[in-house]
Amino acid sequence: MTEFRVLGPVEIRAGGQPVGTLQPRQRHVLAALLVDANRPVAWPTLVDRTWGHRPPGDARTSARAHLSRIRGVLATAGQLSGRDAQVIRGGGGYELRTDPDRIDLHRMRRLAGQAGHPSSNTTRRVTLLREAVGLWRGEPLAGLSGEWSDRMRASWGQERLGIVVAWAEAEIQIGNAAAVIGRLGDLTGEHPLVESLAATRMRALQAVGRTAEAVALFAGLRTRLADELGIQPGPELQTVHRTLLRSEPPWPPSVRDQSTAPQIPVSGRMSHRRRAGTAGPVAAGPARWSPHGRDQLAVPAQLPPDIRGFVGRADQLNRLYGLLDSGAQPTAPVIAVLNGTAGVGKTALAVYWAHRVAVHFPDGQLYLNLHGFDPVARPVEPAAAIRRLLHALGVPPARIPADLEACTAVYRSELAGRRMLILLDNAADAAQVRPLLPGTADCLVLVTSRNQLTGLIATEAAHPIAVPLLNTAEAVQLLGHRLGPDRVAGQHTAATEVIRRCARLPLALAIATARAATNPEMPLAALADELGTGRGLRLDVLAGDDPRTDLRAVFSWSYHCLTEPAARLFRLLAVHTTGEIGTVAAAGTAGITAVEAALLLAELAHASLITETRPGGYTCHDLLRAYAMELTTAPLSAEKSRSGTHPASA
Repeated sequence: MTEFRVLGPVEIRAGGQPVGTLQPRQRHVLAALLVDANRPVAWPTLVDRTWGHRPPGDARTSARAHLSRIRGVLATAGQLSGRDAQVIRGGGGYELRTDPDRIDLHRMRRLAGQAGHPSSNTTRRVTLLREAVGLWRGEPLAGLSGEWSDRMRASWGQERLGIVVAWAEAEIQIGNAAAVIGRLGDLTGEHPLVESLAATRMRALQAVGRTAEAVALFAGLRTRLADELGIQPGPELQTVHRTLLRSEPPWPPSVRDQSTAPQIPVSGRMSHRRRAGTAGPVAAGPARWSPHGRDQLAVPAQLPPDIRGFVGRADQLNRLYGLLDSGAQPTAPVIAVLNGTAGVGKTALAVYWAHRVAVHFPDGQLYLNLHGFDPVARPVEPAAAIRRLLHALGVPPARIPADLEACTAVYRSELAGRRMLILLDNAADAAQVRPLLPGTADCLVLVTSRNQLTGLIATEAAHPIAVPLLNTAEAVQLLGHRLGPDRVAGQHTAATEVIRRCARLPLALAIATARAATNPEMPLAALADELGTGRGLRLDVLAGDDPRTDLRAVFSWSYHCLTEPAARLFRLLAVHTTGEIGTVAAAGTAGITAVEAALLLAELAHASLITETRPGGYTCHDLLRAYAMELTTAPLSAEKSRSGTHPASA
């Protein structure tokens, strides 16, 4: 079988032997694909990883030549071991398809994950972790230079520290402490201020009767921490030191003899203390055992379930991946704002991408629905939101202040030194989000909103990413996922008409296809007829007993947030226009000045109820137009729905 190595020199191997000779730049391209095996690596990302943020003018041509050489080596390897790896084009770039277990980096992570599972007893943990530690063959990506390679080496090095600590602790627990002292000594020499390494080495020394060396190690580290960082040893080191002085065993017998052991990092880095009095360094992962009790550092994994049948969004995904591979070390949290009209699939895009990059955030992933636009729940106040996040981070209620500003300080302290992904879904405005932003550059924040959140873009340097309607090809693919490709292909014309009458809006397509899926004998042409046409589009077909999938309800909470003049203009535009409208025409339609019209159009665009197709030119899709038309038939009730209480408070 074909195997790949990146935890050392980059190699392709077959039958246990290296295959082919790759130039350094070709090894760079190969490594750039291997880290994201079985996932498309977009052209900009591939070029940035290979050449950095200043690539040569012929970078793409050169990359194609390098990919051709890599394919040739894979073909040779396939002749020796069976064709089980290939490079294909797709997703706006290239993808290396193979069994992830054939790549030493991904195999290491799988082994560590299995070792950390609660079902793994100590003996199994030792076996798994020995193999994981043994996959390292020196410096990762040896011989490759550049910012991306340097970042990967640093990140994987932190993963290695966590895995080595877990392996050493497991060996000590089965009475094999002598086997770990040498490796721990080498690593503590390379990383003298990583306290978890030192603590584990002290336990190993104590276990083999070298207590005096362990005490001297603590004394030297305490001096170094004070001189270089101005801090005292953390709780873990202090506890180990006390056990040395009292001649107590490295762990209490009740812990040492357990059949199961503390969980370890699946992937990630070591979290280092930044200030005196904070928690000591711990290996990132599901949880970390503390020798002085059963306290654990919570590592939340709160993402909603992954999205099945996700289609399209190549441009938006490329921009999101680019945030991870910008080539520059961030000095502040990276913030992305996904904005778009109601039902366009912002949350689906955010959740889909978050699952695919979760491995880059080993200290956890937080998720919070802010209910900024929700037919059944009120928007979450910042103080309540931050308390929920603190609870997810494992902060005891007694430590959570009542004051928002104090809560924010505790929240940012908890995030300091932790690499986390924070998904804030369905935000109402920048004010709701701003207190929830971390203060550390190690975190990435993903925000979804119907509003453009220009305040975050202006003051927090957030990256705006507009989420448009699906194109027709993507919509056909979505129907194929939900109804089966044969049914869609056999009724292609009718399927295209359903797509058109659903305005290529993902939520509308999902509702319509749900109706078709529950009626497998229904011709798609009949569904298209039910949906109506033009200004006669019938939203009743896209209604239901769940407010979150009732298109009227979903649209209503964007309309509900408008000022009265903007709501009036929204209704008038549906009655008097069918295509694009400019500022002057809108002013004439509403009987207001051009300046007033420009401000109201901007408000509607900010709320994603209309789209600015060119400077001063606006349009909206047919389903929003149909909704606005309905509002004109009952303007009084529409105004009551805008000015009345929120359903959640009724």
